[in-house]
Amino acid sequence: MADHEAGVAASGVQLRLPLASAEPPGAERSAEVRACFAELRGLLASGAKIYVHCSAGLHRTGMVTHAFLRFLGHSRAEALARMAELREATAEAATEPRLAWGEQFAGSDDASG
Repeated sequence: MADHEAGVAASGVQLRLPLASAEPPGAERSAEVRACFAELRGLLASGAKIYVHCSAGLHRTGMVTHAFLRFLGHSRAEALARMAELREATAEAATEPRLAWGEQFAGSDDASG
């Protein structure tokens, strides 16, 4: 566990979605991602705060954040605007291939896709 994760066990739930690189994961991971997003949605509904991070908080963070916002029903424009509000550098690093990957989760609220 990284130093910045040390307090998580005492203060909340930690979900991991390991991604080997900043490239979008393959289709074989879609069900896993949807299940993670469904769990995150439940946590939000119960009043929890969610923190998404990777090593630099740019590529993987932006890709997953955009996909999660689309999963929650935000339009592409709304998701991009929200990311820019949260962290401009992350929004700027969210290149088209990463954003396009997130579109498969748009409005998806079940594990079947």
